[in-house]
Amino acid sequence: MPAPTMEMFIDMCVMCVQANWEHIPSYESGASLYLRPVLFGINPQLGIKSAKDVMFAVMASGVGTYSGGKSLTAVSAVMSRNYDRAATYGSGGYKLGANYAQSLHAYNLAHKMGYRELLFLDSATHSHIEEFGSSNFFGIKHGCYITPNSPSVLPSITNKSLRKVAEEFGLKVERRTIFVDELETFEEVNSCGTAVVITPISRIDDKATLESGTITREYKYSETCGPISEKLYNRIVGIQKGLEEDTYGWCMFVNDPK
Repeated sequence: MPAPTMEMFIDMCVMCVQANWEHIPSYESGASLYLRPVLFGINPQLGIKSAKDVMFAVMASGVGTYSGGKSLTAVSAVMSRNYDRAATYGSGGYKLGANYAQSLHAYNLAHKMGYRELLFLDSATHSHIEEFGSSNFFGIKHGCYITPNSPSVLPSITNKSLRKVAEEFGLKVERRTIFVDELETFEEVNSCGTAVVITPISRIDDKATLESGTITREYKYSETCGPISEKLYNRIVGIQKGLEEDTYGWCMFVNDPK
């Protein structure tokens, strides 16, 4: 599909913010204006082929905290051994609605069983970590920030930003294969993404199937956010809120349209 240029992308985001200026939550509320860029084909066709004409749009919505609760509240997770988020050599590394649709059934099952997060494994062998249903995985141990390196994992800008900050704090950053058995060696485990930045994981259950009532193995972590993860979180959020110096040039100021 034809893609917008970087300049067009940024200009559209700025225009969207200015058009929704009155809906920007107050600074004190802790809420934010969430932007969602979308690109979809608009050719009048029934055949299965790539669209030549596309529409690029940016939607805005005021949002509170993603979980509706206190930030950095630790949650439980379960592995998905009999449902896959994306196929090996498939489209998992791209921001496509289809990737989320494929995970919804398994995600709903996990939620009904009381889990807040669902951890997907590689579809070929189910032996190593890929990512959570809507966010990336990273773990902390021995002064290292470790996150999966897989072509079927969505490249998260939040994960990338956290890696930069981790290096700033003197942590070694590793992007590599993480086998399931390595979960027991982590000091801190988190999911990370745009909406939450970091969600600490207190427990990961492993079961033969998602529907099974038997837990074959349980990986336990702290019931609160780990000290290193909390430090990373505070640095990212501090930059976002203008409380700390943006030494990376990440922030863009948008002028009041009036």
